[in-house]
Amino acid sequence: MIRLHCASAIVAFSLLASAATASADSRWVLWFHVSGTTGWEKWIPQIQFDTKEDCTAAVVRALAAIKPPDHREGDTMVTPTASGGAVYTQPLCFTETFDPRGPKRGG
Repeated sequence: MIRLHCASAIVAFSLLASAATASADSRWVLWFHVSGTTGWEKWIPQIQFDTKEDCTAAVVRALAAIKPPDHREGDTMVTPTASGGAVYTQPLCFTETFDPRGPKRGG
């Protein structure tokens, strides 16, 4: 059930970000920083935007669409878990040249 809640939240964020268009150079990427109270975390790229303003507007729309039992703490969506913990989803915008996961490992 927790995965379903988290998955539905991610789908909702993605659908709300549909105003993106694909074109030129310095695009912005909407990322989800997803973490749990047990210490795990994951960065998930969602969609690209032509401008920072468009990306920021998608963040605002996504946060405004949060429905119970989820709730908002600042710029973070909080999804309660059955074990009494929580999953935190924070939508963030970065330029397409920045990857918050860090450098890729060489092979």
